[in-house]
Amino acid sequence: MLLKIARPKISIILVALFLLAGCGQVESNNQAASPDVTSCDGDGKLTPDGLGGIAYNFDCEVPEFPTTIKDYVLDKFVDGQEIRIFEGLTWRPFLTEYRAGNTMSCEPAIWIVRWRSQNPSVKFDVSASYGGFDAGDPTDSFGDPITDGSFDENSDWVAFFEPERFVTGSAGYESGPSCSQPVFRWNSNPAGDANLADISFEYQIWTYKQEI
Repeated sequence: MLLKIARPKISIILVALFLLAGCGQVESNNQAASPDVTSCDGDGKLTPDGLGGIAYNFDCEVPEFPTTIKDYVLDKFVDGQEIRIFEGLTWRPFLTEYRAGNTMSCEPAIWIVRWRSQNPSVKFDVSASYGGFDAGDPTDSFGDPITDGSFDENSDWVAFFEPERFVTGSAGYESGPSCSQPVFRWNSNPAGDANLADISFEYQIWTYKQEI
């Protein structure tokens, strides 16, 4: 009788083990099927005051504008802006305040730009560079050099020096002093679905006002 009682117990134990093994397999399959998590660590870094530059993947949030900067007051905020960038072309400036060049001093103002690609798969390089007549021939609104000495401050742009450092992503935040200006350049499009893309951006201009 002891054997007759023990047999059902052994069967129950074996069934339980098979069920546990099956559940483990389902859990393992679910983990394997989980989608990749987008990294939002960013390329670059910002100071506690919100200065510097950083770029992210398209799905990541972009840092908000600062509300205060020591010794500076907010002078201008512009939103709803766009710029079109083409594959294969060089760096392109876009803040109209700096069409005619940058100040020689870095103190008078600070610009801050928040931006995002309108095509999620396209990545851009973004940096800051000095622009001025000492950097070369100015260009017209199409980027063609102007060599006859003329310059229209409402449509033309001064030349600028090639940036030495940049960050890359599909969205980001860039800032710099008034002796520099932001510039974009096409980086890549892994999806291969376009050779041009628009960037939406907004910006602030902060002017120097020393606290006493």
